[in-house]
Amino acid sequence: MPSRSVSVLLCLGMIICCCAPLTICEESDSEIILVHAIFRHGERTPSRSYPTDPYKNETFYPIGLGGLTNNGKLMMFKLGEILRYMYGGLLGDVYNDGIVYVRSRYVPRTQMSALLVLAGMWPPNVDQKWHPSLNWQPIPVQYERAEHEQLLDPVCKNLQGELNAYYEKPEIEEKYIRPYREFFNFIENHTGLKINDFRDISRFYFTLKTEEDNGLILPEWTRSIYPEPLHKFAAFHYAYKNLEKKYRVINSGFLVKQILKDSLAKVDGTLKPANRKIFLYSAHETTLGYLLFNLRVFPMEVPDYGNAILVELHKRHREYFLKIRYLRTPLAPTVEELTIPDCKTLCPIERFEELQRASDFLPGDTFHEDCY
Repeated sequence: MPSRSVSVLLCLGMIICCCAPLTICEESDSEIILVHAIFRHGERTPSRSYPTDPYKNETFYPIGLGGLTNNGKLMMFKLGEILRYMYGGLLGDVYNDGIVYVRSRYVPRTQMSALLVLAGMWPPNVDQKWHPSLNWQPIPVQYERAEHEQLLDPVCKNLQGELNAYYEKPEIEEKYIRPYREFFNFIENHTGLKINDFRDISRFYFTLKTEEDNGLILPEWTRSIYPEPLHKFAAFHYAYKNLEKKYRVINSGFLVKQILKDSLAKVDGTLKPANRKIFLYSAHETTLGYLLFNLRVFPMEVPDYGNAILVELHKRHREYFLKIRYLRTPLAPTVEELTIPDCKTLCPIERFEELQRASDFLPGDTFHEDCY
C-alpha cells in the first residue's frame, strides 16, 4: 500500500432522509399510483481475472463466468417478495399482463434476475395455479439487443472514440489521475494490469469482490487496499463517467426521460394500458450508480447486488408527486428516502421535471440522433 494516504472527495449535494429496516412509510394523505423499480442483478461469479490472479483458471462450473450464484438467485426472489410486501395494495393479488412492464438488459444474469423477481412478486393465486406442486407462473420479460438498447446502459457508437479521447486530455489526467497515480501503480505492480483510470479500477474491484463473494481467499497483498480504499475509488467511477453533459445524457438521460414520460401519462390518463401499476428494469450497478449520481442523490458507494431505486408516483387530492427510495440488500433489506436537491422528499412532478431539464441531461427525441 502506498504510504501516502489516498482519498477521493466529491461534492454531490446529497440529502439522506432516513435509513431503516424495511418499513412502509407512505404519506398518510397520499396514494401511490405507479412505481418504477430499477434494480441490479443478483450475486454473480467473476467475469474476468488479472495476470497474477491465483484463480485465473477457475471455470466456476456449472455456473460459468459472470453467472448468477444460488445466493444471487435467492436474493432476487426475495427482492420480488419485498416489492410485493411494499406495493401489494397497489398491485393486487392477481397477475394480468397490463399491470407490469418488465425490461431487462440483454445479458443472462439480468434476464434471470428479472424472472426471479417476478417469481417472488406474483406467485399464482388459486385461479392461476397450473401445477399442484409448483408455486410459479410464467410472466414475460422484454429485452433489447445491445445495439438497440436505449434505456439501460446504452452503447453509443458515435461517442466511443470521443469518450476515450476525452479521458486522455492533459487536464483530466492532471486533475483526476495524477493525484492517485501512486495507488494505481501499486495495483499495476501486484496484478500485471494496466490501470489507466477509474474505469480500470472499477473492473479490478469487481474481480476481487466477486472472488470473495464466491468463497475464494484473496491474496495477502490485497488487504491494504480491499475493501477500502478500493471500494471508494470504484464508486467514484460513476462520477468519472459523467463528467460531461453528453455522457450524462447517454448514461441516464434516456431512462429519466422515459420515467417522466410514463409518470406524466399516468397523471393525464393516457398511459397504455390504463391499468399499468409498475415498471421493472433489470440492469447493472452502473445503471443505478449513474442514475443516483445524475439525480444528485449519490451516496458514494457501489450499488450492491439486488439494490433497487424505487421511483413512486403519488397522488394527493389533485396533485401529483414523485418520491425516490433506495432499497439495499434484499436478504437484509433497508429502505432509504432520498431527497432531490432543491425539492422536498415528496417532490411535485412538475418541479421534478423542471429540475431534470435544468440539469440539461434529458435527451432529444430519438436515441439515434444522439448516438448514430
